[in-house]
Amino acid sequence: MENTRKIKKAYFQRQLTGTQSAIGLLVLLPLYAIFGSRIATALMKLSMVLFDYRLTRTALSSYLNLVFGIMMLILLVLLLRGYLKDNWKDFMKNKRSIFIKGLMTFVLVYLANYIGTIVVMLMGGASNSANQAGIEQILSRVPVPMILYAVLVGPVVEELMFRGIIFTTLRRRHRKLAYIITALAFGLAHVYASILSGNVSEIVQIFPYFFAGLVFCYSYESSNNIFASIIGHMGNNLVAVLLALFI
Repeated sequence: MENTRKIKKAYFQRQLTGTQSAIGLLVLLPLYAIFGSRIATALMKLSMVLFDYRLTRTALSSYLNLVFGIMMLILLVLLLRGYLKDNWKDFMKNKRSIFIKGLMTFVLVYLANYIGTIVVMLMGGASNSANQAGIEQILSRVPVPMILYAVLVGPVVEELMFRGIIFTTLRRRHRKLAYIITALAFGLAHVYASILSGNVSEIVQIFPYFFAGLVFCYSYESSNNIFASIIGHMGNNLVAVLLALFI
């Protein structure tokens, strides 16, 4: 039994350099999680002042959010290019097993979201978070940029940020704490804007994201490949978008 545990722990081999971890945690993470929405809002206001757009405020915000997401993706790819190259080589060698792991992740995330939603409702919260409600509202008005961000750009950015940088950095020091801190950071990133705006009760909505974050961490660790969690994340968001658009 002890040997089996050692083999499982040794299977995960992803590592970042000290420079990658430092830049990721001290520069890119705050830029994305804390200042991202503020930068997008500032750009939107500046654009509305400088240019005579016929786009609505919601449409402009949605397009700028997509642009900011692409910018973050470029920065993450540049920072993690060696790490991504190694992950991609392994993915191409084991496409079938990693893709299956991604599909399993998608199923487990839905189960995690369901359990998280039950916890939220037991605590007196709404079944839908303010973050999800906002996404659904934008989808109904300006679907194209939101679909591109939610299904393609967002999952890659979030997996590289939370699993690629935070989890990989912390796991070398303490495996269990890596799971907990990464999942908490993932959850807070989705609810902190509502909390700061005064909706403190929104804190209970962290549970579905926290449980989903644990699943994404497990998918990444057990497959030893970031593309497994990316596939699961994309699948989860794709289904959520389709349900919001057609049901």
